[in-house]
Amino acid sequence: MYDYYGDYYARLREAYLKKLEFERQKRALLKKILTPEARQRLANIRYAKPQFAEEVELLLIQLAQQGKLEKIPVDDATLVKLLKSLSRRRETRIRRV
Repeated sequence: MYDYYGDYYARLREAYLKKLEFERQKRALLKKILTPEARQRLANIRYAKPQFAEEVELLLIQLAQQGKLEKIPVDDATLVKLLKSLSRRRETRIRRV
């Protein structure tokens, strides 16, 4: 019984450490990709819509890795344009049943 819980907590700790490392790498990439103003805007969005902010962060990282961003670092105005296009896309997905 002790081994089961020991293994469980070891796996839980390992998963937690992997998540922390992922978050650290994500923050470092976003620091390179975004200007301070754009990072602040994204932080403000995170307070209201954390899941949406997470999606935007991952999208920005993917676009940067694929070389699809016009300029790096992304300024606040460019981030606003991206956010507007994403919010329009989200609105069109809503279906009433």
